[in-house]
Amino acid sequence: PLVIRYCVKIAFFYEFQLKHEKSLRYLAEAYRHVCRYYLYLRSNPKSIEQTDATNLTDIATPPTSVSNVTHDGVEVELDMINNPKKSIVWGNAVPPPPADMIHQCKAVAEWLNLKLLSAGFSSKTESGFIAATTQWREHQKAFCGPESGLSIPEWLAWSFVSRQRLVLCQLVERHPPSSCFDLDAENDELLALCSPWRTSLSAAESLLRLAREIDRTRDSLGDELETPPESDSDKLRDPFIGTLDSGGLTTILREECRTSHRQKALELVLKATSLFEGELRKEKRGFYAEDSFRESSSSRSGARMYYLAGGILLGMNRHEEAVPHLQKASKYAKGWRDLELSIRKMLIGCYEKHVPTHSDPMANESSQALASMILDSYFNAEMTSDDLRKALGQFSKISGGGALKWYRESFNDEDPDLPFTFEVTFPENIFATIGDTVKATISVKSNLDYAVHINSVVLLSLAGELPITSSDLMRAANVSEGSDGGIIIQRKFEITITTKLVLPKDLKFIASDDSGNGGEQQGVAGKGSFSKSARPRSAGLTSAGGARLLSADQLPKENKVTQGWSLRFLGGKPLKCDGIRLSFYPVQVGASGGGEQVPVIELTIDKKKPRTAANIKRTPFEEENYIASAWSRPLRLPLSCGPRSLRVLGPQPQMVITNITEPLTDGKSLEGTVNRVLLKLQSGPGEHCTNISYNVSCFSVFITPDGTTKRLVPEQELSSEAETSVHMKNPKYRTPVLVSENPTSDTEEPIDYGYTLPAGWKLSGDEGRGLNGKLRVLKGGDASYIQLDLFRPSATMQAGAEAEEINASMCKTDFYVTVSYRQERPSVRTRPSRGGRGRGADRGGAGKGRGRGRGRGRSFVSTSEEFSAASEDQSDETSGVPDDVTLEYSGTVVWSRPMEASFIPGLGANQPCGIIHPSTKIDHSGDESDIEFIAVDGGKVAAKCTLHTQNASEELCTEIVGIDFEPTEEACDLKVELSESSRNDGKCELYKSSIEDRCSVLSVGSKLSVAYTVDVNLSNDETMARANLGALKVNWMPFPLKLPDDVTSHSIKRFNGHGPLRLLKPSTVRFLGPSCEVQRAPFKADVSVHPTSPRVATPFEVHYEIENLTNFHQTLELAMTDPSGCNDSGLLFSGLINGKLVLGPNEKQILAYSVVAVRAGKAVLPPLSASSNRYRTWVVHDTGDKHSPLYIFP
Repeated sequence: PLVIRYCVKIAFFYEFQLKHEKSLRYLAEAYRHVCRYYLYLRSNPKSIEQTDATNLTDIATPPTSVSNVTHDGVEVELDMINNPKKSIVWGNAVPPPPADMIHQCKAVAEWLNLKLLSAGFSSKTESGFIAATTQWREHQKAFCGPESGLSIPEWLAWSFVSRQRLVLCQLVERHPPSSCFDLDAENDELLALCSPWRTSLSAAESLLRLAREIDRTRDSLGDELETPPESDSDKLRDPFIGTLDSGGLTTILREECRTSHRQKALELVLKATSLFEGELRKEKRGFYAEDSFRESSSSRSGARMYYLAGGILLGMNRHEEAVPHLQKASKYAKGWRDLELSIRKMLIGCYEKHVPTHSDPMANESSQALASMILDSYFNAEMTSDDLRKALGQFSKISGGGALKWYRESFNDEDPDLPFTFEVTFPENIFATIGDTVKATISVKSNLDYAVHINSVVLLSLAGELPITSSDLMRAANVSEGSDGGIIIQRKFEITITTKLVLPKDLKFIASDDSGNGGEQQGVAGKGSFSKSARPRSAGLTSAGGARLLSADQLPKENKVTQGWSLRFLGGKPLKCDGIRLSFYPVQVGASGGGEQVPVIELTIDKKKPRTAANIKRTPFEEENYIASAWSRPLRLPLSCGPRSLRVLGPQPQMVITNITEPLTDGKSLEGTVNRVLLKLQSGPGEHCTNISYNVSCFSVFITPDGTTKRLVPEQELSSEAETSVHMKNPKYRTPVLVSENPTSDTEEPIDYGYTLPAGWKLSGDEGRGLNGKLRVLKGGDASYIQLDLFRPSATMQAGAEAEEINASMCKTDFYVTVSYRQERPSVRTRPSRGGRGRGADRGGAGKGRGRGRGRGRSFVSTSEEFSAASEDQSDETSGVPDDVTLEYSGTVVWSRPMEASFIPGLGANQPCGIIHPSTKIDHSGDESDIEFIAVDGGKVAAKCTLHTQNASEELCTEIVGIDFEPTEEACDLKVELSESSRNDGKCELYKSSIEDRCSVLSVGSKLSVAYTVDVNLSNDETMARANLGALKVNWMPFPLKLPDDVTSHSIKRFNGHGPLRLLKPSTVRFLGPSCEVQRAPFKADVSVHPTSPRVATPFEVHYEIENLTNFHQTLELAMTDPSGCNDSGLLFSGLINGKLVLGPNEKQILAYSVVAVRAGKAVLPPLSASSNRYRTWVVHDTGDKHSPLYIFP
């Protein structure tokens, strides 16, 4: 004690000098010795001596050693204290302590601890805060632990502990550590330890424990606590800190009894709750739903605080004030079963004394929440049957009698704290049409500890209330039959109810889900969940593709037109059951003793979505469009149960439109004839189609070889700036048109498009761009046909770059078919209207169900069966209000020529005769001579034309009726006409088919070739000219495709087919002949054989007659291939082989050689060439591919 006193005095000495650092050293040294002396008092001296150097030094080690030094001129002698080699043996150093020395020691330690904590917290530094928290931990360890080995009463120990915690609470409140400095993450535990609301809560708990121990002591002592007279010995004793008077601990106990510890604890708890809520608001956790607190680390502390506040108020009989605290505690205590059960029982005790009422009698929502909280407490407090009966009866009387309303919100489908968990799925449908009857499966699991009797079940959906019939309840699985059409569910059992629901007859009776991806309504939480520019998204089940779009009635009036499709509902509306209403009462209560009637409880469970976190972007979307949401389910339910969300579509056409022609023709049509596209319209199996009308429109485009697209549009749609549009009536483009039959005409009819229509046909509709018509009534599964007749003339024989580009371009015609009809679905039944919650849906009587469904050549056939009535009073008559529906279909045809023609030079062509042309040059390689036609004036040109088809489809076959030669218009410089050898009876007819001629059919891979010879003659003044060798006119007929067997229309059957149709007259296509260059030659060369029909072993001669047509002397070089190389042909030669030939002006000479054939058959003469030295060109140039073969007779 003497060393402690010296250290304290030295600390005061330095504190007076404002040398706080040195003062704190000696205060810490004094506290260290107090701790050691306190341990000495709690144990015997021998154990203190043995543990002095180890255990006691760990309790409070001074920051620096204090040795024999002089501080500011004052010499301090403390060698005995700081010499590590010397240890204090308290039994020899001090006399025996008085009886109250341990109380004095704790009082001094309390005072020193206050000084050290104040210095640390008030420093507002990180090091000071860490030193203060370390000091507090050591103080708790040394003086606030269990008082083992001492006869100190519990109330006195808790009195000391409560004072220490109150001191810490006041210091932390005065100097909050979190606002003084920034600590790193390693010191988060220290900050949590010194949190203001935690210290207040700790002090309140110690005060409550002190009050409890004082009550126990006071009850055991009774009258002994009366105030005794003051003793004279108390006045003579020196007033040391912590000393006891003559009354001992009784005096302290009397003072503690006069203090209201519970009131102080209540004040501290209320202050702690206020600080706790403020801290949560600062962290923005109060913005989210209540259930987010259950996952936080502070939720149980919050539950503990509200539990203490409610318990204190309940102990003071302040039931009204205790209820709100206990209600908050029950929310925070989710998952903490023991604490939650205790809170529930305390709430029931409050409700027995006081049932809170809302100040505003019109505030139904608050009253409903209050009633739900009371019922929640009753059913979760593990009450006995009798207690539950009394509690429900009393609450029913207070609330005015009738059914007890119980409302619960669910953020988790598997929350075990709910009285029931449920899930509604649609096992046989993922979508349905309005008015349909669909099958639904309802899974209800009881989480109650009581068996209950279910009187009724009502589903709450976006379409309003959907009641479940008593017959469906009785057929549920895992239930027992109850009374009055009800069922009994045992505790912790799960039942399955199968029912049939009738959908509304109009989409307007299904409300839109106004919640976004975070459950917020429009305009809530600062950021609205509606986007100003919503866009459809993909990854959904419908064309809405996941977008959360608005219905027409939600659009601003001034914006309904401008916003257009982007803010409309697409693909119907989702229908889900996100709520349930159960009417029940506990069976155990009904079976218990007493004749008191059990009130019926009406439980409503509503599924909610948790709010979106502030740092998550609120993108509006229709959540039920995503498979992950529409098919989400508890793990106990298999996928076979179906989705939990049903897509309800407007009236959808079940009719299917099929293009019968396209698969056979590969989408191609032939130019020059009428092409029929046959469309099959087949009604769905569950609909009757009446008032069927259709409208067809077509548009054509040109795609040039370089990929440019040009639209063929009317004149009013042309724009001077738009280069991609051309006039559709320009004859060069041969615009395709829609045509129809004209039985009254048998002549070709000219039209404004620059060409004539075939005989018996006329333009249809809007200048050949559209047509419309009506069809007969179709019952379920019946079919009818629509024919679209398209015509485009064959290409003309125009020359020039523009004409060649147009003929090389691809023409494509797109046609659009819109079918409208009145749909009657016999499976749709009417159902009497029932009142419902509606969820924002339009209320009122059911009106006419009108809607428009759209499809792209697809049918939307309901997969639902014809269910039996979903309610007992359901009508058996079919609905008398049909729906008007529209179906759209589009198709494309690509126009192609019926055939293509290629020309090559024929055999037996004239000799070059020395004309000047690249192909007749001596040094020419011969690459161009194979494809270019060259002729001499007055000579003959042989040509070969090959016809073939480029269509890939084997169904597009053509029959060649005839091929005629047509001379082109005679030019002044050249005349081209068919040679007499190629004429047929004087006519320019090259080919004419017959019935037996099978070679006239052109199909995939087949070809038809025709050879002919033309005469070319220049005018007198021209030396050279270029022109086409006439033209070939090909008359052809297509082969129509076979009609389906079920076609009954007379107009379709008259042509006995579809695709390219056979017209009254053969179609015609013209091909311009090859281009030929004609020159006046300087020579004339003819080849002849004498005799013309050589025989075996009879010599014959071959003559080459060459004439010089110029006025110059000409020298020719002659060369013949070695005849020895031709022995394989069976010919023997004699005569000229090589040499020169000189010709004078206009001179003619004949070159001859003899040949003897040794065998009959085809033979080839040896090639002979004669070239002009003047022109360096060939005069005679026989090659193997151009030389006519020679036939040897026997």
